[in-house]
Amino acid sequence: FEKVPDAAIMRKNAFCAEGIANLLWAFSSSGLAQSQTFLYESMAPRVADLLYHCNNQHLASIAWSYAVANVDSPILFSSTFTEILLDKFDAFNCAQLCQIYQWHLWQKEELSSSLSLPLAHSD
Repeated sequence: FEKVPDAAIMRKNAFCAEGIANLLWAFSSSGLAQSQTFLYESMAPRVADLLYHCNNQHLASIAWSYAVANVDSPILFSSTFTEILLDKFDAFNCAQLCQIYQWHLWQKEELSSSLSLPLAHSD
């Protein structure tokens, strides 16, 4: 696992949306995220390029992973990211919404972000 971040960064442009989402989720889930913040910082431009190719699970995993890693990325978490979330909002399942709202809470509480999401879901 130690060599994965460097190898991933060297090949970041070869990653698809699913691959990046899974990689970041794996590091966040393993408890290694905060010791590998350079991975999140380095991958952010590629993730931003792939946002329109992300499905709901990818978006939720990416948002949650950055919150767990405590890595802000203005290039990634822009109004475009929020617009994509809002466009797909009614299609997120409960688990995905939990991840997105954990990210949203982190944005508000830790970063004093102005990004905003609705407080209710149509279910």
